[in-house]
Amino acid sequence: MSRCIALTKKQTQCKNSSLNGSSYCGVHQVATYCTGVTLKHEPCKAQQVPGTLFCMKHQKQATTPVPSTDCNIFRVDDLVATKKAAVIEYRDRLDAYSGESVARLVDHNLDHVVELNLLRDCYDRVLPTSDDKARLKHNVRSAASIVPNLNFTTQSINQKKHSAVKMFCDDFDLQQCNSDGLRFYLRQQRLTEDIRVNILEETAMSLDAIVLFLTDHEDMCANISDMMEKMVL
Repeated sequence: MSRCIALTKKQTQCKNSSLNGSSYCGVHQVATYCTGVTLKHEPCKAQQVPGTLFCMKHQKQATTPVPSTDCNIFRVDDLVATKKAAVIEYRDRLDAYSGESVARLVDHNLDHVVELNLLRDCYDRVLPTSDDKARLKHNVRSAASIVPNLNFTTQSINQKKHSAVKMFCDDFDLQQCNSDGLRFYLRQQRLTEDIRVNILEETAMSLDAIVLFLTDHEDMCANISDMMEKMVL
């Protein structure tokens, strides 16, 4: 008979034997723990209120959304003026998504290949105690604007791509991403197959470049890698 895998209040493994066909003893078999998070960013060990996922103390977490960092803290002023020439040269004067000449694009936008809201979500999952968040904020801001993460494209493609990434990120937070990853959300925006493939390829390459840029921030890189597994298949 195996030992119960539950943790006691002292965070040590329960010494009781597990029930047949279960990983828990009789005491912990019926225990349904709160899915809330404590002030120390640790899982709550209190019992759920029947019919909910939270204990009485954490009921507000069920209805109160966690505020997200404003994406604009990662935006660099005068980015077009300072990096336009370098981006055009890097991209061989072509839109990396459509293959069209940048000179022929109407209402062209300078696009972050890896969207700022995606980086923001990864940044927000880094605990304040696990890294110097002020230094990380500065470095994410710099990483978001490296030339390999920039591309000139049409306003229409830019907006559709942004919408697809946002939907992916929302579902990722809810742990209900489509099994096709980002390509599913790009299809929802009615982008052509060639453009979808190019966006996915460029996103994967830009993410790799950003991870290298942020190599000193292990938690941030781990969060990016976790998202990459479900986004770029």
